[in-house]
Amino acid sequence: RVCSGSSRSFRLLLRHVYSGHALAGSCAPDARPLSVAHALELCAFGRLYMLPSLVEEARPLVAAAMSADEFVPALLLCQEQGAEDEAQAVFEWAVAHYDEVVDALERGGARSSLIDEDDIRALREQLRAAMLQARYGL
Repeated sequence: RVCSGSSRSFRLLLRHVYSGHALAGSCAPDARPLSVAHALELCAFGRLYMLPSLVEEARPLVAAAMSADEFVPALLLCQEQGAEDEAQAVFEWAVAHYDEVVDALERGGARSSLIDEDDIRALREQLRAAMLQARYGL
């Protein structure tokens, strides 16, 4: 079974299979940074094709590419992929960047047409509780 994904992610998967590192040689000055979606696709490829080293290489890239506006779409993509570890990493990133994420949620930047206002409100409360626990031990 071939997992559908972007051609860039698939090229990085092949690079990992043949060289052992998906990002080896991609640090050239003209290399585009990896997006959250590409990093999550690489994690999905790693799980699908049982390549734990690819998951280990790609997972830190999820947080490195995150922004407040990408939080909800990234979380939904993790849910769609059944990627619990990556979803946890995305959520932890959001807790660490709580103020930015809440601002994005309030201005609508982090929203997706796939999530309604009640879900946004519940997500905001979960983030708030996790932030209070992380910052103040409450």
